[in-house]
Amino acid sequence: MHKKSQTLISNSTFSAAMQEADGYNRWILDYHRPYLADPLLEIGLGHGTFYEYFCEKIRSYVGLDIDQTLVEHAQKNYPDNQYVCADLSSKTFTKEITQHRFNSILCLNVLEHIEDHEKALKNMLNVLTPSGHILLFVPAFQALYTDLDRLAGHYRRYTIKDMTLLANKCGGSIVEWSYFNFLGGIGWWINRFMSHKSLNDPSVNQQVRFFNKIVLPFSKLIQPLTKKFFGQSLYVILKKDVT
Repeated sequence: MHKKSQTLISNSTFSAAMQEADGYNRWILDYHRPYLADPLLEIGLGHGTFYEYFCEKIRSYVGLDIDQTLVEHAQKNYPDNQYVCADLSSKTFTKEITQHRFNSILCLNVLEHIEDHEKALKNMLNVLTPSGHILLFVPAFQALYTDLDRLAGHYRRYTIKDMTLLANKCGGSIVEWSYFNFLGGIGWWINRFMSHKSLNDPSVNQQVRFFNKIVLPFSKLIQPLTKKFFGQSLYVILKKDVT
């Protein structure tokens, strides 16, 4: 198993405490794990990539990000992997990785950052094998949009209706879905009454640590009861429509 990254990239658009949120990150990946398959494309390297959570299962991996610094950071920490700097919503995206076709594409908390999310999803479907799956994780419910979303660079939040319309427009179909993290959604809504200057503020990092240590077990416990009507995020598995 590869050594876990010990280097943190400082950035006001994400909380440094998320690197410590091992329980939360594993909970997200556990949802997606049944659909992880070689070869895999992970889109969005963020503050350290999710690769360390599934490296025992995946042998053929490509990581992609629009930020060259993040690509170099990931390549340094995982030198045996392949990393690409590219714009997911670019017209030339498919040509840039034309030598690859993937059985799974992992895109966690990325699509909401992309203005042209329709082009981004079409590009993912173009490099997906006919039997493959796109594993999406996005923030849920526009009513929860706060200055935390603005600071993070989010263009939008999604409902399952939004995602269904987008998938159908792009030539994809939803295989499985659920809302995710009911209590986290309530916490996110409460933050609309607070002022934040950065996602890396001490107050935000404290919230992340408190949730991961104290609240997480309770949110996991009630997840089966809440997954079809409310959550902080939306989990979606997509497949390509084959004619």
